[in-house]
Amino acid sequence: MNLFNWPFAGTPMHTESVLTKGLIFLAVCVFSWWLGNKLIWFLWKAIAKHSKVRVGTRTALAGTVGGLERVLYIYAVVFDKYEIITGWLVMKAFFGWIRSEERSTKKEKENKATLDEVSNTYNGFVLGTLLSLLIGLAAGHAVTLMTGDVTSGTSK
Repeated sequence: MNLFNWPFAGTPMHTESVLTKGLIFLAVCVFSWWLGNKLIWFLWKAIAKHSKVRVGTRTALAGTVGGLERVLYIYAVVFDKYEIITGWLVMKAFFGWIRSEERSTKKEKENKATLDEVSNTYNGFVLGTLLSLLIGLAAGHAVTLMTGDVTSGTSK
């Protein structure tokens, strides 16, 4: 079964090629997860310090969500399925907006400090998402460059 229309499917050369591509994909995903989380937190702290906003605390699941979303981005690039990224970003934006609205309405008195806090939280959410997307896209393109993957849009 030639799932991705790869030439020589089922031949020993093809099996070795798929295994190599799979291992490179996994290695890049693991590296992106670990390094990506560290890089995003480092950049966020630098941006927050420069912008004179509170850094906040890193929630327990933030690194897991960020790592998984970068794996999703890498997969989308490698297999030329960019619509997956669109769906994820729409869902994430929708739930981020709901969370932002909940924070805003929980405050009894809306003053400038409250509005700034909600705005900074939302902007931090957006920055984290964008940094994660950039790292995931770069890592996905690195996989396609390293493997010469015929499933990417450049080889069709």
